[in-house]
Amino acid sequence: MLREASWIRTMRDGQGTGASMGEVTMIGFYRANVLRRIPFNRRNLSWPGSCIRIAGLVVGLASPVYSQSNEPVKAGPEIPPATAGKGSPQVRVIAARHDFGEIWAGATLEHAFDIANDGNADLEILQVSPTCGCTTAGDYPRRIAPGKTGSIPFRLDSNKVHGQFAKSIHVTTNDPASPSITLTLAGNCRRKVEAKPPNAGFGRILDQQPHERVIVLTNSMPSPIKPELIRGSGPEKFKCKLDEVKPGREYRLTVRVEPPYAPGTISETLKIRTGDAATDVLTISAYAVIPSRVEVFPSVVLLPTATAMAQTSAPIARQLQLLNHGNAPVKLVSATATDAAVKVSNETVTAGKEYRLTVTVPKTFQPAKDGTFVTVRTDDKDYGEFRIPIRITGQASTPGAMAGANAARAGSGAVQSSADGASRIDEKITPKATGTRPALTMLNQPSPRFELETLGGQPVSPVAYAAHPATVLNFVAPNCGFCKRQLPEVERVREAFESRGVRFVNVMQTMKQTFTTEQIMEALANAGSRSEVALDRGNRVGAMFKATSFPSLYVVDAKGRIREVVSGAKANLRETLTRRLEDLLDQESPDPTAAKSPGD
Repeated sequence: MLREASWIRTMRDGQGTGASMGEVTMIGFYRANVLRRIPFNRRNLSWPGSCIRIAGLVVGLASPVYSQSNEPVKAGPEIPPATAGKGSPQVRVIAARHDFGEIWAGATLEHAFDIANDGNADLEILQVSPTCGCTTAGDYPRRIAPGKTGSIPFRLDSNKVHGQFAKSIHVTTNDPASPSITLTLAGNCRRKVEAKPPNAGFGRILDQQPHERVIVLTNSMPSPIKPELIRGSGPEKFKCKLDEVKPGREYRLTVRVEPPYAPGTISETLKIRTGDAATDVLTISAYAVIPSRVEVFPSVVLLPTATAMAQTSAPIARQLQLLNHGNAPVKLVSATATDAAVKVSNETVTAGKEYRLTVTVPKTFQPAKDGTFVTVRTDDKDYGEFRIPIRITGQASTPGAMAGANAARAGSGAVQSSADGASRIDEKITPKATGTRPALTMLNQPSPRFELETLGGQPVSPVAYAAHPATVLNFVAPNCGFCKRQLPEVERVREAFESRGVRFVNVMQTMKQTFTTEQIMEALANAGSRSEVALDRGNRVGAMFKATSFPSLYVVDAKGRIREVVSGAKANLRETLTRRLEDLLDQESPDPTAAKSPGD
């Protein structure tokens, strides 16, 4: 009897995570044709049908991995073409897990995994995908000859890990028995000086009052320290004061920003020297966003693609907000469109402070040559008029359409918008969904097993669910127009429920264009979001949750079951989310000591 391959056991038992598109095809083929034990005879054999299924299997095997890392990996030296013949490769990892032990942050961590080919055909390394931005791969051989061994080197940035860590790396090969293998880099990273919180984030400042953030510095070394604040040669945008709490052991850094504030972003990188070595420098980011005293949000009316508009049967409605952040009331005078076919209605949310505008556009709409605008007029002497451009996703903006409002990043060709309020990943990356959105199929399902870390160094994984009555995972992208509309609504719910133990995490996704951490934080601050932030490099975790369009929001209970899924920027998001969280809070409280480990 043939040896039962590991992938057959996976298909039979229905277990395993991180399956590629090819693996999914194999699983369906195997369960439909092998597990049913259909006798092989002419009565039940349809050659055309079998050929189609086999062709589907071959196509599936050739498909790339569903989720890819953003980190480019250099190819190794050229290897001769794969061995001809009917043989097959057999991958074997000499040691799939490497533990660095206890290390200090700042140390360079490097390790190479040895991969052996015990088969009789060339083993191809198709893809190497680290699950964390802290890990990068070096040059590695694309093919390993039979009987030979190759090495895949990795470097891990210890400044990006906290405490006990286990970072996974997925390697895709052409071994039919083991098409995907997982490597792990583990250890316990200690920091000589811990900063809590790690950054001084002020979010959106809506008044002309001073604001402060306090960061506590704790010495983990046996020898005492005497930290010193280092300021650059540029202008000091924040006032900082470093006070000693416990000599040599604990210090308090107070970061203060003072008025007058001008609209825009205030940011500065603060450095604290904690020792004599060049690496003994602690970096802290301070940032704040100052919106205009009166603003219209968002700054552009973004419509679906022309194709999506042609397929819809009803006019498209979009909402704007007129927000007054000042003390004196501001009255909405009028809101009209430069195109008579575009209708604009308004309602008062809070008199003098907030107004909601609904822009209804016919499905046949086309912007004018010089742009089509929504004109909003107020009785404020400084902010008397706003011109908000109306744009169709994927169409180039005319010079006129860019005047009077900030350019929106969404709609630059990297995003497709849908009529139901979501930005989809470029079709070259993710196949277009038909029927029910994939994210909605996750409702009432157990959460996938994954591991992420927030920018503040806190773990985000299934083991952490038990510490909260509910965890809200919001998959968003910095250049997603619908996310910018959804985030303020989620923020209002966070303000009501975070103090009651509910955790809110923005899981940042990539829609073709990549952003720096600073750009991501600026985009979130502009949207008014103060949730925790975790970076999902390569959208790997997003793929596990079937988040093929953004925003995709999931509510997970303390037992790790997904209790609510909201795909898109729904008008009733706040009500839906509030109702679900109230239901979960009415249930039994979780064990607050259940989650102590940062990973699975």
